[in-house]
Formats: sequence, C-alpha cells, structure tokens
Amino acid sequence: MLLLFFFLLSALASTLYSFFFLCAWLTHLT
Repeated sequence: MLLLFFFLLSALASTLYSFFFLCAWLTHLT
C-alpha cells in the first residue's frame, strides 16, 4: 500500500515537473 502511494506520488511529481518545465520553456521562447 505504501509502495503504491509512493509510486503515485512520484508519477505526479514527475508530471508536474514536466508541465512546469514546458511552461517555462514556452515562456522563455516568446
């Protein structure tokens, strides 16, 4: 159960980081 929670948290953090990086890149582009 705890391992599953950690996996979901890791996936969520990775998604948020990718989204933030994409937004920062687009903002820097324009």
